[in-house]
Amino acid sequence: SSISSDGKPEGIPVSLMEAMVYSIPVIATNSGGTLELIGDGCGIMVEQKNSFKLAKELKKLMEQPELCITQGLKGRDKILLDFDITKTSNQLFTLISQTSV
Repeated sequence: SSISSDGKPEGIPVSLMEAMVYSIPVIATNSGGTLELIGDGCGIMVEQKNSFKLAKELKKLMEQPELCITQGLKGRDKILLDFDITKTSNQLFTLISQTSV
């Protein structure tokens, strides 16, 4: 995820979303928007600066191709369902309409 000028993580990493839409399994640190993006078996979350855990999870994916497929497909489904531009635009339009009354 991106780091702001004050050193805090911000936003949802677009690179993770791009990987997920192509059914690529993802591993990310538990910071910023990744907490919202990864869950429900859509990817693997590791603590920041925990290289041992990162290596362990990478090895698991390399040894279990079926896990890569499962997580990849779940990630794709999450992106297509939760981050659809039409759905998001409609939700935003509804919110703006409700507040302008």
